[in-house]
Amino acid sequence: MPPQAGSMRVTTRFSYLLLNLGLVVCVGACGDKSPTSAADVVGADVGADVGAEAESGAKTNSPKKSKARSPSGGVSSGGGSTVGAPPVVPIVPSPFEDILPPSWVAGAWASGDCAQTGFRYQTRSVSCLNSSGRQASETQCQGVMPSRYQVIADGACVQARSYWTYTAWENAECDGPILRQQYRRSSCTVVNNADCSYDSLGPTGQKVIDPSCNSFAGGTGTPTDPFLISTPAQFAQIRTASTYFYRLANDLNLAGEPVVDGANLPMLESITGFDGAGFAIRGLRVDRGLGLGLPIPTTDIYHNCIGGLFGSAKSVVNLRLEQAMIRFENNMVNNRFAYVGSIAGCSGNLKNIRTSGSLEVISSVPVSTLNIKVGGIGGMVDCEDCVSRTNVRVTMNGARGVSGGHGFQAYVGGVAGYSTTLAKCASLGDVVATSSDLDGPVVLNVGGLVAGVASISDSYSRGLVSARAERTAFIEVGGLAARGEMAKTRNLYTAARVVAEVSDISDRTLIWRAPTFTDWATKTPANGIYWDQAAVGLSAFERSTYFYAVNGTEVLPQMIMGTRSLGASEMSNPASFAGWDFQNVWRMGPGGYPVLRGQD
Repeated sequence: MPPQAGSMRVTTRFSYLLLNLGLVVCVGACGDKSPTSAADVVGADVGADVGAEAESGAKTNSPKKSKARSPSGGVSSGGGSTVGAPPVVPIVPSPFEDILPPSWVAGAWASGDCAQTGFRYQTRSVSCLNSSGRQASETQCQGVMPSRYQVIADGACVQARSYWTYTAWENAECDGPILRQQYRRSSCTVVNNADCSYDSLGPTGQKVIDPSCNSFAGGTGTPTDPFLISTPAQFAQIRTASTYFYRLANDLNLAGEPVVDGANLPMLESITGFDGAGFAIRGLRVDRGLGLGLPIPTTDIYHNCIGGLFGSAKSVVNLRLEQAMIRFENNMVNNRFAYVGSIAGCSGNLKNIRTSGSLEVISSVPVSTLNIKVGGIGGMVDCEDCVSRTNVRVTMNGARGVSGGHGFQAYVGGVAGYSTTLAKCASLGDVVATSSDLDGPVVLNVGGLVAGVASISDSYSRGLVSARAERTAFIEVGGLAARGEMAKTRNLYTAARVVAEVSDISDRTLIWRAPTFTDWATKTPANGIYWDQAAVGLSAFERSTYFYAVNGTEVLPQMIMGTRSLGASEMSNPASFAGWDFQNVWRMGPGGYPVLRGQD
C-alpha cells in the first residue's frame, strides 16, 4: 500500500538528517546501480513528493504531469508515472525515540523451598525497562519496586527437622555420702533427612540426693541436722559434698590409719560448716608439699590455703585437734602466697578450738618471692575462744631476696599468722622462725599470739617467741604480736621469752624486739597490756638499726604507751590488772598467771 503523506515527510526529514551527516544511502532497490549520492537523495525526496501528488491525481481520474528531479539536478516532466522513479525510503526507528520513563516489570512467581511447616517461599524476577523494552538503571524507575520474595501457605510443606528423645532416668551407683548417679538413653528422631548434630543433646547423666546412699552415722546435712561423722572413712567422704554441714559423733583416733598422699586423714579442700561437738581428732599425721593446697577464691591463682584438716573453712567450732604432727615442705614456684594452719589455712570463723602437737613449714628450694603466713591454729583466720598448744616452726633454707625489696616474708604466730579479730585466745607453745643461706633481704615477723592483727582483746601468750637469721634481715618480734593496731587492743599479757638475732650484721639489717608489740608508729596508746619482765627478758622496747648508715641500738621504754612490766608477785595479783573482769572473763590459774575462764 502506498505510504501516507505524513510518513513521507518523516522519511524526508530522516533523509536530510543522513545528508547532513554526509552519509550515502541507497534509495529504493539499488540493483546493479551504484549507490546514489547525497544529491540523489535530495532528488529522491522531491520525486517522492511528486509521486505522492501523482497518486493523488490518479485517484481522482485527473491526469496530471509529474515532475521529477533528474540525476543531474534538473526537473523532468511528463504525463503518468515516470519510469525509474525512486521508491519511498522505509521508516527506520531511532534509539533515541523513548518518550516514557522506565518502569518496573515483574515476572511470574516461582515456588521455592519450604519456609517452615505449612508455608513456602516464592520468588520472581523484577526488572527496570524503558519503553523500547531495554534494561534501564533501577534508579531511573518510577514508583516502588515490586517485591521479589513472598511466603505463601502450602500444606505440602513439612520442614526437615530432628529432635532427641530420652528414656526415663535409671538409678546407678552411689556417688559419695548422699548422692546417687543416674543415667538415661537418648535417640534422635529425624524428619526429611535432617542432621541431628544441629540439635542440642540433653544430659544423659545426673546426680540426685538419695538418702539411701547416706554413709554417715546420721543427719541430713542441714545446719540444724548435720551429717554425723563417727569414723575416719566418713570424714574422708566429706570431700565429695563439702557444701553441707557436719558434726562429730565421737572422738576420731587415727593411730594405725593408712597414710595416703602424705596423710593419714585427707585434707578437705573446703568445708561450709563443721562442728566438733567438743570431741577430739587425735594422732593426725601430715607430711606433704604446700602446692597441694586449694587456691582461695580469688583472681590471683598464686594464693593457697593449706591446713592439717581443711584448706579453707567458712566455720569450724567446738573442735579439739590433739597430738598432731604436721609438716609441709614448700614446693611452690615463686610469687606465691601461702596461708598455713593446723586446723585450716583460711577461715572467717573459728570458735572454741583447741590444738596441740607440732606444725612445721620448711622451704629448702631457692625462691625469690614468697609470702607465707603460718599459725598454730590457722594461717589467715579470725578466732574466738581458741587455745593453741602447738609448737610452730618455720625454716627457710636458701631463701633468695629481691634487690631493693623483700624477697621472702614470713608472718608466724602462735594462734594465727594474720587475723582481723582475736578474742579470748591463748598461745602456750613455742613460735620460731629461722632463715639461713640467705641471698638478699628477708622479713621475719613473729608474734606470740599472732604476727599481724587488727583487733585483739582478752588474750595472752607464753612459751618462746624467736626469730633468727644469718644475715641481711628485717626482723620484728613481739611477745604478743609483731604488728598491731594499738588502739584496738585491750586486756592482754605475755610471759613469752622474746628472742631476735642476726648472726652476720650488714648494712641492711633491722631488729625490733618488743615485750608486747612492735609498731611503726611511736607512742601509740594501748589499753591494759602487761608483760612479765623476768620471763620476757626485756625491760623495754629495743630497736636495733643498721640501715642507711644509722647504726646502733635504741632503748625506747615509752615506745608503746599504756604497756607495763610486772614482777612475779604482781603477775599473780588480780589487782595489778586494772580494768580486767576477773568475775566473768579471767581467773587466776596455777603458776601465778591469769587464765581465761572455761579454758583448761
